Amino acid sequence: MATYYVSSTGNDSNDGLSQSSAWLTVGEIYNHSYAAGDSILLEGGQVFTGLIYLDNTNCAGTVGDPVTISSYGSGRATVQNTAGTTIYLYNIGGIEIENLILSGVNELSNAYNTNKQGISLYNDTASRFEHIYIDNVDISYFTQGISMGGWPTAGYSDVRITNSVLHNNKKLGISTYGYEPINQLSPVYANANVYVGGVTVHTTKGDPDDLVVNSGSGIVLGSVDGGLIENCTAYNNGELCAATNGPCGIWTYDSNNVVIQKCLSYGNKTGGTADGIGFDLDQNTTNCTLQYNLAYDNDGPGILVCGTASSSLNYGNTVRYNVTWRNSRRNGSYAELSYYVPGGTLSNSNVYNNTFIAFDNGANVSPVVYVEGGMSNVAFRNNVFLHTDNETCVQATTAYAAGQALFQGNSYQSAGSYIRWGGSTYADLSSWQIATNQEKVTGTPVGVAGDPMLVSPLTSPGVTDYASITSVTNVMLQAGSPLIGTGLDLNAGFGINPGSRDYFGQTIAAPYSIGAHHASKQSGWTLRAIAFGTN
Repeated sequence: MATYYVSSTGNDSNDGLSQSSAWLTVGEIYNHSYAAGDSILLEGGQVFTGLIYLDNTNCAGTVGDPVTISSYGSGRATVQNTAGTTIYLYNIGGIEIENLILSGVNELSNAYNTNKQGISLYNDTASRFEHIYIDNVDISYFTQGISMGGWPTAGYSDVRITNSVLHNNKKLGISTYGYEPINQLSPVYANANVYVGGVTVHTTKGDPDDLVVNSGSGIVLGSVDGGLIENCTAYNNGELCAATNGPCGIWTYDSNNVVIQKCLSYGNKTGGTADGIGFDLDQNTTNCTLQYNLAYDNDGPGILVCGTASSSLNYGNTVRYNVTWRNSRRNGSYAELSYYVPGGTLSNSNVYNNTFIAFDNGANVSPVVYVEGGMSNVAFRNNVFLHTDNETCVQATTAYAAGQALFQGNSYQSAGSYIRWGGSTYADLSSWQIATNQEKVTGTPVGVAGDPMLVSPLTSPGVTDYASITSVTNVMLQAGSPLIGTGLDLNAGFGINPGSRDYFGQTIAAPYSIGAHHASKQSGWTLRAIAFGTN
């Protein structure tokens, strides 16, 4: 295992094998070969210009002994490339990139590096490459911060992107991609086992000149089978995107078994009329989960679950223990939660124990929940639907049958009309129950109308880091709330495992409460810090 050095005082005629015989430029890296376990170290605190390029002809890192690209000495090294990508890895795995600053900025013009990436990994073979670890990097002023995927068959597995900041990039912060698993009985995904944790992505503004492809998103996992995004923050992304389909803070599409949890997405925008979403389970998402997240002050929905007319794989998704607050600030056709599939069908999906708080955002008046398109066995249970002004709690374009979209055991509060259901409007919960099979269990009316007695629902969450999302005690239930202990038992009644913890990390047990906060009917509530995983 050898270590190679690049230094501001080096010389490319050196062998690179010591600090005193370091290379001078990053371009010299490609002229040598690297065995499993080798390291390539750049002098900390110094700025290097150019491209670091490795491929399967000169890099032989393995899962057990990866090749490492990092810094040495004091601080992180900076790699700048105003004309192209800074790190490009082609058809290789067994790579770790850490402790670097990557910049595409032109210092004179402060302009983006056009159509280039901070870190780009591309695979055009038939097999996935394993072990791609990226940690403690700062990436700015590229078209895309980190881009990873493959075509036509395979991408990457055992991927970890951690403890990093991506900012002021143009189109995307972090993205994985591959072919679309559409209309397949046994879908195949390019990437697998992808983990993104402890990452902040902000000010990914979007491309105002691209009116077709959405841009300006923070973190997006595409073509992934098995993924986890947690402890991440996305904010102030998307403001220049004018495409028909807009940006989102954190989302996934064309993927299976992806969990997004304990994340914060706020202040994300759109430059047009589309999206600007907090969190999204988009087309061809199956068996995915959004849980323990906070979305507020986004231009679009706090949470979107979406399909398209061409996407056939939209089933088995879960949205639980999330909090959304004053979203849909730009477009009133959205909501705190939007279930939307034009021309297709969303099926076998459960939405439970969330707290959704909507506002009248001036010209943009949106409902708390919006449902449109084909629905099959989609259930909304034990949620708080609170509108602080005069608009609708639930708006559905179709008068859905119980086997299509079913509401049971939820809390409703609005000063205006409660429900718009197909072509009918219901001024209160009871009239909707009488007219439909909604908010009934075996014929018995359920659900709660009126003030849910949250601590301070008009107060902004105001947090700016994922680590603080459980401090939003304003959305907790006050002692004496009618929602304490009156929720449906999801396991006993419907065979749904509700997990073991609420949004705040508190252990849940029968009798269950309605909303993201579980409180004891006997003792009110207490807030305590609890570490929790994916359950």
